[in-house]
Amino acid sequence: MQAVKPKLPSMVELNDRTFWEGVQNEKFLLQRCSDCGRLQFPPGPVCRNCFGSHLFWEQACGRGTIYSFTAIHVPASPFFKQQIETSGRPIIQAFIDLEEQVRIVSEIVDCDPGELRLGARVSLMFQKIEGTDFKLPKFRVSG
Repeated sequence: MQAVKPKLPSMVELNDRTFWEGVQNEKFLLQRCSDCGRLQFPPGPVCRNCFGSHLFWEQACGRGTIYSFTAIHVPASPFFKQQIETSGRPIIQAFIDLEEQVRIVSEIVDCDPGELRLGARVSLMFQKIEGTDFKLPKFRVSG
């Protein structure tokens, strides 16, 4: 079977470029509005709280808790199907509440779905996409 190549995130978009450059340097960056002080993710051109345009970037600590999760056994994407077949594990997607009070969606790795529970502590790690030098932010259970 021929390997399926993943579609890498675009770093052309102005709103996303700084985020993805941070990830490649193993930093998870959030936008903060200097008008109202609120953090936001995903990045955007204006604050989703007050519509202010004075946004700056700050690094998240990389720790959080699982708010909700699902195990994907039959993905639509050929790349993810190949990933499941190779690993023998489903892909676990989770809503994660970061300590910074921002909720994000990410993958939980190195864990079986039966071992997970809501409220479990997780920590950030960066994983290269196989066959590339491109990194993605993912999480693993931290105890």
